[in-house]
Amino acid sequence: MQRVLGEILHIILFEPKSIGEYQNNNKAPTILILLALAMTIGFVSPIEGASVIGNYSFFIVAVFLNILVAAIFFQYWFTVKGIQTEPEPLCLFFALALAINNLILPSYKLANYFDSMVFFYVNSTLITYSFIVLIYGLAKSVNSSLGFVFLGVATCSVLLFFSLAILQSLFIFYGFLPIPLGA
Repeated sequence: MQRVLGEILHIILFEPKSIGEYQNNNKAPTILILLALAMTIGFVSPIEGASVIGNYSFFIVAVFLNILVAAIFFQYWFTVKGIQTEPEPLCLFFALALAINNLILPSYKLANYFDSMVFFYVNSTLITYSFIVLIYGLAKSVNSSLGFVFLGVATCSVLLFFSLAILQSLFIFYGFLPIPLGA
């Protein structure tokens, strides 16, 4: 686990390794990081009217689906530039780069003692920093340009939006989540 924390520090301090070096890492810490991220999101922004099991199961599936879809997308996105990658190291890299978002929970708890806008500012700063770390780290680890990776992230976000909409529709259809109030 100490090695994983070291890799997270390298990524968030803008010193990522090449993408091939993320191939042989242990998958258990990565899964724990993603589970912690899903639990944090489920706690901070629960779905109104959903059961606890429905709420957390949706966020767990959503986090893993987002990472998988993004890894597969970027595997094909980088082939445009002639860069060959595999989904497994990309999944690991995304999990390590997004691990900083777990700090949303302590900031949420601290915001209870301050103005509600404190959480908004801290949350916005964390998410923005997380995207900068992701874009810069991915570009550096595959030796690509920042613009190309940024365009890939923008394109992938549309794909992720639709995959989350389909996932939410499936959860509503099977009764795990309530029908939204405006529907």
